[in-house]
Amino acid sequence: MLEAKARRAFTHGFPATTNNENPDRKGYPTHRCPVGERVEQLPDLKFDAERPMPWAGELYAMSEDERTMYRLYFIEQRPGWDKPTDLIIGSGIGVKPVSESSDWASADQTKDIHDAMDSGVTRCENVRARWRRWNSA
Repeated sequence: MLEAKARRAFTHGFPATTNNENPDRKGYPTHRCPVGERVEQLPDLKFDAERPMPWAGELYAMSEDERTMYRLYFIEQRPGWDKPTDLIIGSGIGVKPVSESSDWASADQTKDIHDAMDSGVTRCENVRARWRRWNSA
């Protein structure tokens, strides 16, 4: 399902109406942007002025039994800091149980997002590219 959504997003984009967090609306969320508001609060933050935190998003897919939400995290690659995005990089995954009775906590998701951000930025560094910075256009 995530692969199909990624292909659809690449080919057609996602309508803004499906980027929502209201489960009563048709298309209960397929994606969310930006994500990672809590990453800056982590004690082992791997970003600073020289290596700025990236803007990130996530694609959602529900398991067939509707008990698990899968996430694919992505960042945007750019040829320069103020240049337009030229590539979307899938940089990490996450799994969240739908049931509130699990031992999952939102801190688990924050760590998954941080790891995905770090992975995407490392990839950009390896190919000598830049990335869309947090809180940038």
